[in-house]
Amino acid sequence: MKHKHAEFIKAWADGAEIQTYHKSTSEWADTDTPYWELDREYRIKPKQIVPETRMTPQQLKRAFHAANGETQKGWRGIANAAIARAIADGDVKVVEKNYVDQLSFTVVDTATKPL
Repeated sequence: MKHKHAEFIKAWADGAEIQTYHKSTSEWADTDTPYWELDREYRIKPKQIVPETRMTPQQLKRAFHAANGETQKGWRGIANAAIARAIADGDVKVVEKNYVDQLSFTVVDTATKPL
């Protein structure tokens, strides 16, 4: 009979990073030495996908210069413009907005949609 976690055991043996699900925290966590317990859930650690902006060099330059020569504001302007463009293009979506007005993002599947 095939082991319940056979595909993950093979992937781990081939070098894949494995995570285990902790019911107490409802979170996945990295594990270097999985025990392959039958009552636990395992998965291959998902790869983090980071979108790249589709803004042209001219658009980035305009965003930088909109800060009127203040370098720190210029770089922040470029980052904010790129984030806004990614949201507008559907590459990322806002999942939550916290009390200090910072944004947290989740990447939308980019495997079928070129950035």
